Amino acid sequence: MSLSKSSPAKRRANRLNALHSTGPKSQQGKARSAMNSKKHGLSTPLNLSPDDPKTSAIMTILQAEGYDETQSYEITICILEYDRVMKAIRNDYLRNSEVDESMLYDLKQLKELPSPIVIMTLNSMMNGKALPVDRIQERLTRIEAKTSRRHHRYLRRTSAQLTKAIRRG
Repeated sequence: MSLSKSSPAKRRANRLNALHSTGPKSQQGKARSAMNSKKHGLSTPLNLSPDDPKTSAIMTILQAEGYDETQSYEITICILEYDRVMKAIRNDYLRNSEVDESMLYDLKQLKELPSPIVIMTLNSMMNGKALPVDRIQERLTRIEAKTSRRHHRYLRRTSAQLTKAIRRG
């Protein structure tokens, strides 16, 4: 007897559907998909040497608190990683905070907005339609929520790593 609550026909249908969900087929699609985790750089680990001025300053403080060189380096990397995630959150929050109509007509300010907003604005301009500022603000709010969830994941990871490094020390 199967432990699954779904019927055999449903399981068979799920297996057949799963065969269709295999990701991109072309080399171009695979290359684009491979870059997904590198859009914001938060998934790339920091590679700082102990000779870096910022790293050595933090390590000196931690060593004065009683940590050895290896422990202080590990904690320092975690602190700098946490700081990097917080900076990304601040930058995205400041960049996406509010859209007013004047921003949409200034190309320098427009290019600072997320690409879906830029495309929406340019399409509206090219079609000679009035700019839907309320729709743009609504879309920006959805983008901010998605960005916030992504940042939250990295923030949880870095804070957990920092806590573990301090407990080991």
